[in-house]
Amino acid sequence: MKYSYTKRNPLVRLAALFGIALLLTGMLSGLTQRADAQAAEGEVIFRDVNADPATELTGKTAAEVVDLMGIGWNIGNTFDATGGAGASHETSWGNPKVTKELIHAVSEAGFNVIRIPITWAQEINAKDNYKIKDEFMARVQEVVDWCYEDNMFVIINVHHEGWLNIKTLDKDYRKIGEELEAVWAQIADHFAEYDQHLIFEGMNEPRMAGSGNKEWTGTKEAYQAVNYLSQVFAQTVRANGKGCNGERCLMIPGYAASSSTNIMSAVTIPTYNGKPVGNVIASVHCYAPYNFCLQDTQMTFGSGDASSVTAIFQAIRSVFLDNGIPVVIGETSATEKGNTEERVKWAECMGKLSQAYGIPIVIWDNGSDSKKGGESHAYINRRTNEWNYPTVVQGLFDGFSSVERGNALKEENGSSKQIIAGDYAWSASGGKAATKEWDASYITIGAKETWFAEGRSVAIVYSGTSEPKLILDSETKQKWWIPVEASRRETLDDKKIVWYDYETVMATLSENGITDPSDLRNFMVVAVPADGQELDLKTYEIVVTGEARITYMVNGQRYHYGLNEPEDPVLDDWVFLGWYTTKTYETEYTKGMTLKGDATVYAMLRLKTAEEIAAEITPTPEPTATPEPTKEPTQPAEPTGTPEADATAAPTQVPDNSRPADEHPSSTGWTIIVIVGIVALIVICAVILKVTNRNKDGKKE
Repeated sequence: MKYSYTKRNPLVRLAALFGIALLLTGMLSGLTQRADAQAAEGEVIFRDVNADPATELTGKTAAEVVDLMGIGWNIGNTFDATGGAGASHETSWGNPKVTKELIHAVSEAGFNVIRIPITWAQEINAKDNYKIKDEFMARVQEVVDWCYEDNMFVIINVHHEGWLNIKTLDKDYRKIGEELEAVWAQIADHFAEYDQHLIFEGMNEPRMAGSGNKEWTGTKEAYQAVNYLSQVFAQTVRANGKGCNGERCLMIPGYAASSSTNIMSAVTIPTYNGKPVGNVIASVHCYAPYNFCLQDTQMTFGSGDASSVTAIFQAIRSVFLDNGIPVVIGETSATEKGNTEERVKWAECMGKLSQAYGIPIVIWDNGSDSKKGGESHAYINRRTNEWNYPTVVQGLFDGFSSVERGNALKEENGSSKQIIAGDYAWSASGGKAATKEWDASYITIGAKETWFAEGRSVAIVYSGTSEPKLILDSETKQKWWIPVEASRRETLDDKKIVWYDYETVMATLSENGITDPSDLRNFMVVAVPADGQELDLKTYEIVVTGEARITYMVNGQRYHYGLNEPEDPVLDDWVFLGWYTTKTYETEYTKGMTLKGDATVYAMLRLKTAEEIAAEITPTPEPTATPEPTKEPTQPAEPTGTPEADATAAPTQVPDNSRPADEHPSSTGWTIIVIVGIVALIVICAVILKVTNRNKDGKKE
């Protein structure tokens, strides 16, 4: 009988197993690094963000994406904090680190949108082409992934950037644009494979920080600077060309993300390759009424406050929704100051308006429950994941579920329907009914400066015994109640008419220090009861007569208004591509085209290339005079640049591949793999040889 050596020597068997393990480890390591090498070369190795194919979102328009969004929640004062960097970044303003359990708690409550405000400034190496630290990008991705696991929409942005929100934003926008491009090039590349659940928001509240009264109201030049930066953002994402970035929804704000009608009207839609960039969402913030939402001075929320908030939604509709541009209110909240029941009223109002207008709202939560200072917006306790004010949260969803989606949009918007040249233009289908005293109830139609032009007349046609009255106001001139006396009155069949001629209106405006109708904000109609009688105004309608005129808008500002057609605009930073009849550039307008009633046309623009700018700012050498025969020819002077050259230089390009260098395979790594494999083979062969020899010896027990 022969004896098995392996049974008598377990150490030998262990050595054999160890050798096999070394070999398998080396092979596995090689396969892993090969996969990394393929990823580095462009082959995507990416986590399955949507294991269920039914949840993948692609091929949707911005309007379709927005229609899937409901009420959202902000992770405020966390990644947007500016007090620290690296590991201390998200906790430097006092909030704990974001956890997967927190995200899940928000999702379980019914929120389906999470906005992650992010300040990148302290995580950027300005000396290395504005490179974002890999560790910070990975941490942001981790939180985004948690949101994806709960099938939520995610909005990421650039937030409290000290390099963006500067006093000289209106002048230094080109330099800002260089860094903005570099930052978004990296973000877009890193998240390219995420589907349409992930939304990019170009900027938070871009403004001239530290400029006093101008910081939140801005100037026309600042509005145009923000449009420039939104263009840089949009074309950077689209130019990436990878994954979902060609169809990703892009949120763009107006100056300071303001809900002011003037500022919202100044927003222009970016272009890419000579076409509308597509899938754009307007970003608006709404803290109204201000003293209730962000101050400790107003404790209650009444019907008048609800009316003021409704007016903001109506303005958003008029400026954006009626022009085919969906909207997300990225921030809204009401500070807690011991007035929870009043906040519930506010929440119900906001939830209802959100659903009625089809505008998702994202609640601002900064984690502070101080109950003072206007900054107490902690809806959830981030340490226990329990809701601090469940009745307020419930109010949001109660209001949201109380109406049909888009219900308010079914009502005809009177401010956009006009028929000129003697025909009537009704302000609303079936008119409007007034229910309260004239000084307490009015219906804001929206400023129509073009209604007040030479040769124009405005009339209010009504039924009932209470005469309607025209009221104007001007935000720029701080004039809030300007009643206009009627020019004349007449009766037509069973209707009564109050007329307001151009001369009468302008005389009234002049008395109030207003010389330009463009300074008007609102056009209001109020009901005036007859002496000794009850209020009786059943319906009213608006009439505008006169010859139609066209307003030409360039970069969010009025370029020309009148009957004649202007010359094409010549701009510093932009190339004019043509006039279009809508803000989204759907139909091109050609000279002589007949438009119905008063109309507005919009200039489609693109940014000039670095080469085009350089060609414009390089002086042409002075022509040299013909030299006299007896003199030597004069040499032309060398062209010299201008100080503007640096400011308009081509933006710094960031490499498409933003993976950390230490993740790439190297020749040293492959050498180690080969050595490990060889050693393993030698050990195995030695063991096998020794076993064979021992068996041949035939030793007995």
